[in-house]
Amino acid sequence: MKKASNLTKISILFCFMMFLSSTVSSNTRAYYEKLFKLYQQASMKRDYSKSIEYLTEMQTLAENNNWRDLQIEVLNDIGLLYTDIYDYNKAMDCYMKSYEIALQENNAKGKIIALNNIGRQFSIEENYDKSKEYVKKAYDIACQLGDSLRIGQIAMNIAATCNATGELDIATIYIDISLLMLKNQSNIIGLSHARTIKIENLYLKQQYDEAEQLALITLEEFSEKQIDDIKSHFLLLFSQIYYKKGRLQKAIHFANEALYNYPQLMTKIEIYQHLSEIYRANNMFLLAIQYQDSLMMTKDTLSKINEKDRILNNQIKIDLLNSEKELAHSKLKQKTERILFICIIIFISILSIVIVWLFRIKLLKNKQSKIIAENSQKIIEMELEQEKNKKMLLEQQLKEQEIEVLLEQERLNNEIEIKNRQLIARALSESNRNELLEEIIHLFSEIPPHEKDQALISSIQKLKLQQKETLHNNFLSYFEQINPVFLTALQEKHPDLTPNDIRILSYFYLNLPTKEIAILLNILPDSLKKKKQRLATKLGIETTDMDTYLLNLSKTNI
Repeated sequence: MKKASNLTKISILFCFMMFLSSTVSSNTRAYYEKLFKLYQQASMKRDYSKSIEYLTEMQTLAENNNWRDLQIEVLNDIGLLYTDIYDYNKAMDCYMKSYEIALQENNAKGKIIALNNIGRQFSIEENYDKSKEYVKKAYDIACQLGDSLRIGQIAMNIAATCNATGELDIATIYIDISLLMLKNQSNIIGLSHARTIKIENLYLKQQYDEAEQLALITLEEFSEKQIDDIKSHFLLLFSQIYYKKGRLQKAIHFANEALYNYPQLMTKIEIYQHLSEIYRANNMFLLAIQYQDSLMMTKDTLSKINEKDRILNNQIKIDLLNSEKELAHSKLKQKTERILFICIIIFISILSIVIVWLFRIKLLKNKQSKIIAENSQKIIEMELEQEKNKKMLLEQQLKEQEIEVLLEQERLNNEIEIKNRQLIARALSESNRNELLEEIIHLFSEIPPHEKDQALISSIQKLKLQQKETLHNNFLSYFEQINPVFLTALQEKHPDLTPNDIRILSYFYLNLPTKEIAILLNILPDSLKKKKQRLATKLGIETTDMDTYLLNLSKTNI
């Protein structure tokens, strides 16, 4: 009876497994939709590892079941993922494969999606001619279908590209089409975006009054609670319009509004740069310097994030390559999987019967030996646990030592960075003071010679001497205290450099923008470029390699 009962249970298990197999097979389309929802959630969280996992499984399902429409969609999604991790060649391959399938199936919607993504990819790579070629093809197909929403969205993309290439009149035509189509669809977000592109077009045409009027209308459409980069870009554009019109207070107000809207780092950099220019134009140099410092800090943050993203993206690329290999391997196995699955179920069922039978026979005989074995196993496990704990303790101590070393290194690097920032701020301050001295000297110099007395002439000479000493001595003195290794290496390798040459190279080593270095040297940016070329020749390197050369020069002497 017991043997019959066991056989019955195993038979029921076998039937259940066969039923489960048929159920999964019949619901693969629903399973695909479930995977797609999971992929969307992972994509919103920028969880690339999960996104790769879901997309790979979706692609396998679509290809195995020959779902051509889903193959088009999933290839475009994979392409977008490659674009996010800056692997543009792989992204373009996915879009092209998607477009080929859409052509074979004569799938108009698929053609639009693929062509628009191809055009978007060319636009990212700043190949605007190719971008417009493919996006216009997508636009023509959307017009043939009479799809107002897609016509409006694609026309908006064409207009943005034309703004970037300076084809402002052509951009105006497509903006008007986009506004008309999106208005008919009651697409409020799309309308706001299209109007922002229209405002940018008017601004580039220097039609500031019309741009201001449209911006005021668009401002009412943005929700007060809306926080996104599109709104930040719009507010920055609004500020730029008022700046061009000479209304500095309005320009400052909307620039600050853009900052309060939590923009992305690239947009935040543009806002800080814009505010610094406004305050500098208004002779509010202290605020201009403060926003310039904020700009530098934001660039540092962006640089660190980019470095982390670069490391993460390399790992993602490896995962994607592994996923592609797994997909290819899965295709080879697809023909034999179902037969193997059935054979495995039968084998497991038979093996289960044999195991149960043998287990019942040996259960009583091995009970005591099992108890002994369990006790011995416990002793061994306890010994292993002790060894494991010792190993973990040692590893923990090593990690703590490594962390202490890393923290110390980071502290030293931070101290040098802070001192360099203070040095930059001091150099800017001294530059502003020297400009003031220059103005005073110029005013004194305009006094007729017969009205000058000996004391005044002596004062002018002292001011000139103080200005020269401040420019040529103080900076190098402070810089040498903070970066002695760099200066020592530079002077040892290039002893023919003058103090003024070393001073200029120190500015380049600090990675200051060309505009700020020109201000500190009281020369024009073009003159600075010539000096940079001369110094590069003197150092025996190309101008474009100077930053890398100076950084490596410092590292080789640590």
